[in-house]
Amino acid sequence: MPQLTSADGLTLYYEVDPARSAWAVAVIVHGFGDHCGRYESFAAELKSWGVTCYRFDYRGHGRSEGKRGHVERFERFLDDLDVVAQLAAEDSPQLPHFLLAHSHGGLIALHSLARSAPGPCSWTAAALSSPFFGIAHPVPAWKRVLGKGLSKLLPSFQMPTEISGESVSHDPEVVKGYDSDKLVGHVASARWFTEVLRAQAEAPALARAVSLPLQIQASGDDLLVSLDATRVIYEQLQSEPKDLLVYDELYHELWFERQEDRALVLQDLRRFLDRWKPSSAEPERS
Repeated sequence: MPQLTSADGLTLYYEVDPARSAWAVAVIVHGFGDHCGRYESFAAELKSWGVTCYRFDYRGHGRSEGKRGHVERFERFLDDLDVVAQLAAEDSPQLPHFLLAHSHGGLIALHSLARSAPGPCSWTAAALSSPFFGIAHPVPAWKRVLGKGLSKLLPSFQMPTEISGESVSHDPEVVKGYDSDKLVGHVASARWFTEVLRAQAEAPALARAVSLPLQIQASGDDLLVSLDATRVIYEQLQSEPKDLLVYDELYHELWFERQEDRALVLQDLRRFLDRWKPSSAEPERS
């Protein structure tokens, strides 16, 4: 089983999907409760474009170590991304590198891109799908107070997320797979909750430190994350160019929606990435 070691010694699981005659490299960051195995078909699509993919499970998820749905400090997620980015940079230093992130992974990506210190990888551009910059429905005050109290007293105390497949996609196969996948997590710790609230509160200021090209693909009918929060972050970004594409009536997992809708979303993503494609590059032949 391929493994990497994060900054604090935690073992992380990862996969590499090499494209034939690759012209670019992408690091994929999954969502909360998610794991990199669900992105196999997405990586296969990118491979057909000539993009080699690095997929990984950050701590507390999938096949990586760590208590499920838990983190002591949000920055630990950034450390996990760093070691994968470092591997991708060492393997293909001469190619463009893209950071592709979904939901909770999008929040991780924003924080990583805004870090003042140079990172392990010089990103060419980034694309975020339904980034978790805010919660779709405001958390009641009593839950916030309870969460903060538990975070201090019992930080690893787990609470059910109550997220079902029907809330992430219209595709029946995706819904079925999400609900039956034993690697999909359905709990979140009290400390993760308060750390994410902090990370979201810091996001607008951090966005002003991001200047690399960036595309955001947002769901117009997202039951999990706030589109309004995404618009706020988008306005703060200093990226050039930057795109905000909103897909009305689609659910949270845009890259895993019904085939006809997914095709449109992926076409827009490919159009964005192809801005850095050399004219001599050829697509992979199956």
